[in-house]
Amino acid sequence: MRFATRLAHLPALDTAARAAIREYLRQDRYFIDHHADELDDAEVIKRLTRDANGEAISVDAFTAAMHPVQIGLWHLTGEAEARIVMDYTIDAETSDELLAVKMADDGTVASVDWES
Repeated sequence: MRFATRLAHLPALDTAARAAIREYLRQDRYFIDHHADELDDAEVIKRLTRDANGEAISVDAFTAAMHPVQIGLWHLTGEAEARIVMDYTIDAETSDELLAVKMADDGTVASVDWES
């Protein structure tokens, strides 16, 4: 029931996840720089680079261009906290790299992890 309630508010989860991603990327741009170097032929990277107009791709623009590709719901036996994991990517067609935003069932972000 808690998952159903939380998923009914998916836009709020997305907002919280994107805020956490933005903070993660502000602390360490390597995820952005890696994708700008490795996926320079991807349309989304071309657009972000063009929009940056000679500057580095901004954290805000990169975060806005990311999209969720999977939502995992975990309820581990014996644990009081259920977990929600939202996986975001910049381009699922050309990269298996993603940022996994892990949340408690109340929507509180626990971590952002770079996974592939």
